[in-house]
Amino acid sequence: MPLLLLVSACAAPAERSASDSQSAPEDVVAEPVEDTPPAPEDTGPPPAADDTGPPPPLEPPQDLCAGKCGQAYKPSYPCQCNDLCGKYGNCCEDYADACSGDIDLDWVLAPQGQCDLEEGEWEVLAGIADGDTVWIMRDGAPLKIRLLIANTPEDGSFGTPVECFNQEASAYSKERLDYRNVCLIRDPDHPDMDKNGRLLRHLYYEEPEAGGKLVNHAARLVRLGFAHVGYKFLTPQTMHSEAFVFQEQKAKSEGAGGWTACAW
Repeated sequence: MPLLLLVSACAAPAERSASDSQSAPEDVVAEPVEDTPPAPEDTGPPPAADDTGPPPPLEPPQDLCAGKCGQAYKPSYPCQCNDLCGKYGNCCEDYADACSGDIDLDWVLAPQGQCDLEEGEWEVLAGIADGDTVWIMRDGAPLKIRLLIANTPEDGSFGTPVECFNQEASAYSKERLDYRNVCLIRDPDHPDMDKNGRLLRHLYYEEPEAGGKLVNHAARLVRLGFAHVGYKFLTPQTMHSEAFVFQEQKAKSEGAGGWTACAW
């Protein structure tokens, strides 16, 4: 019988374990374990922003205009209402309405309020000298106005060679401006007169194709290929500076006016 005794001895501990389990108190209940993530570590306030330069660009480009249109132009951080303004147009100053898509970027409008009848410098044009120079009568005497930022082809008036497309530029200015009421605005970044005694001014007139809005005539000359941007006038502080560059880029890309006729 030795084999039976060995089997019984091996089975006994298991039976005792079962018996011990049955004798455990019935009122002991295991506590539930809550699945709660650990509290975040308090690392203190975020580091202060670096104020040494402009904030990084936002995407998409139109977000850059949020809260900025209407503010003063800052060359280090131009307001970009869309992808065109980011390169050539200053939305804050020239294209504020473009944020809502209300204006065509082909038009450069008069600064708000500066051509009001009470505040603006309104004159009646008395004649066209050439594409970028016009006559007015002031105190009974003729006075020349040199349009800022545009250079139309020379007509030989100052001993310079006659240049291609000068007659077309003069004809366009005569068609749009002759004997019309115009608003003149002095640019604070430029003197009142040039060395030839001409008043230096931005000139605006009511353009039917722009819904009767006051548009910058020199900018139209550039946009339609009758003129180049006059870079000798251009500084970051000059009114409409980036807008004029935008107009020239558009005219050049389309081969408008002299860009094709004269192979500028």
